[in-house]
Amino acid sequence: MIVSVIIPTYNRALILARAIESVLKQDYKNYEILVVDDGSTDKTKEIVNKYPIKNIKYIRHENNLGGNYARNTGIINSKGKYIAFLDSDDEWHSEFLKVTIETIENLPSEYGVVYTDGYIKVGANIVKINSKDHIGRYTSTLEAFLDSCWLGTQRTLFRRECFEKVGYFDTNLKARQDWELFIRICQHFQFKYISKPLVTIYSTPNSVSKNLLGQVDAAIYTIQKHSNIFKKYPYALAKQHKIIGLRLLSIGYIEESRQYLYKSIRNTFNLKLLLILILTLLGKKIFYLVFTQNSTTTK
Repeated sequence: MIVSVIIPTYNRALILARAIESVLKQDYKNYEILVVDDGSTDKTKEIVNKYPIKNIKYIRHENNLGGNYARNTGIINSKGKYIAFLDSDDEWHSEFLKVTIETIENLPSEYGVVYTDGYIKVGANIVKINSKDHIGRYTSTLEAFLDSCWLGTQRTLFRRECFEKVGYFDTNLKARQDWELFIRICQHFQFKYISKPLVTIYSTPNSVSKNLLGQVDAAIYTIQKHSNIFKKYPYALAKQHKIIGLRLLSIGYIEESRQYLYKSIRNTFNLKLLLILILTLLGKKIFYLVFTQNSTTTK
């Protein structure tokens, strides 16, 4: 059986080799690697050409279309029974494919995704990701995903049938695309958790996850797209509206934040959030003055 490993990349020639080599070092060897170059202007192609191996395929977009287009191009051109995604700035541990494939092969077909724990590395600091903390208190995987975006594609292995059933990555999204995809998949397939940290995710200065406005736009779009589902889970909807409102506040969009803070309070009353909402009505100067003084006195 073949697993297709899709590595989307854009102008990361300096670190791409780390991701590729982490696949080449896998204990499980029956794979193909598809490096999808999303219009890079650096030496990405030269880096891939350093690995003259028949199971590495280089695919190039002439223009930069975005990560979702690159992932979808990889899926379309892949041959594997299973599909895995590795961002070009991250790396798998040598057991990742072996453990995930052995796990999914021993599960019934209703299990479409298996996923592992991992690490996030920020400079010299390493933090363990423990997915059990995210799913333990929910009644279903769907409820867990509606509540928060707690899983990334780097830590997952998919059956091809997942994409045949629900479609590919939504190209309207510039961030949190994995969250929206998982919301679709978990309505049709079950997820299996593997309590082993088998991935290291590197947080880089130009990481999409640090684009707060992009995250806000993605959350708003996803909530609207799946509005019928979110309405069934008012607590999750309230939490997402709270996150959107607070993120808008953090980047200075005070007026825009109010409607989401209000929506959150309307679904689930939160006194602290109500006080923040009231403060936003007093103007930017007073709002920032209060929060600056509060942060100073609590240090």
